[in-house]
Amino acid sequence: MEWRFWKRWLPLDLDTPKERLVQTSSGWAVVRLGYHGTAGLGVNAKRFAADGWEAPARTWFERGGTSREPESLAGFLVAQLSVPRPEAAALARDIRGPWLEDYERRGGRREDQRVERWAGVLIAALALLIALAVLGVVLLVWWLAS
Repeated sequence: MEWRFWKRWLPLDLDTPKERLVQTSSGWAVVRLGYHGTAGLGVNAKRFAADGWEAPARTWFERGGTSREPESLAGFLVAQLSVPRPEAAALARDIRGPWLEDYERRGGRREDQRVERWAGVLIAALALLIALAVLGVVLLVWWLAS
């Protein structure tokens, strides 16, 4: 079978662009967009030091994610990419404007929702399988004990 046949049935579309390479005043960075059903837009930012090694990446979520007080996207970019606030504000406008529109036009949001849906189905199927296995063991023990 050809890859194109199987690609239609797989939950992942590896051709959907989600990352963008950005030149900032503090060096190169990779910004990755993603959409999460409960947290909304997610922006993952990873900067690179002058020697080329990457710094740890962090992700900002539109609806606060795990933090109690939501941080602004510009504030997140200031902290994560070590850029001045005006540059971070301009970058945040680009992310929420043309970059997000381009991401959605290319199918990124649709693909993220599809992956999330498939993950939910797989987790539910696995939970059902485990419940059936436990039920089978209980019935087997009960049958052997009687």
